[in-house]
Amino acid sequence: MGTVIQTSNYAGKVLAGMLDFNNISVIVELGGGDGAITKHLLKNLKKDARLFVFEVNETFCEKLKKLQDDRLHVILDSAENLEAQLKKLSIHQVDAIVSSIPFAIMPEAFHLQILSICNKMLKPAASFLQIHYSLFQKNLYNQVFGNVEFEFAAFNIPPVFIIHSKKMV
Repeated sequence: MGTVIQTSNYAGKVLAGMLDFNNISVIVELGGGDGAITKHLLKNLKKDARLFVFEVNETFCEKLKKLQDDRLHVILDSAENLEAQLKKLSIHQVDAIVSSIPFAIMPEAFHLQILSICNKMLKPAASFLQIHYSLFQKNLYNQVFGNVEFEFAAFNIPPVFIIHSKKMV
């Protein structure tokens, strides 16, 4: 957890609203936490789509599994192992990745490693969304993806920025 307070329902709704669910068959969430974002992703996800949630906290994994949705696959593992875990499932690219990993409290090298893995796993022109509490690390997204936009979710406590990058074609 990167903050004292979990991501709000409002931030989850804003983040989900930034995705085109008509073109998403496989989506990954990094850092599912208590499911605030997961619930919005599932609400919008097509009936035949799949959501893979990576979470390192066993208690949160158990809470996520209680959502009881056949499209939801909770994986107790770090984002560092995203590629290996998905390849075990014969998934080589995904349509979108959303993340609430608290990168601000982690080393920049780890942040870049995860962003690079995500960029590799995304289909061309697919979206990567990341919740941040400042735009301090915005340049890392430009460095990896070559583009960055953001939305400000003021009604989250604390307010958040949602970084939006797309994999270059």
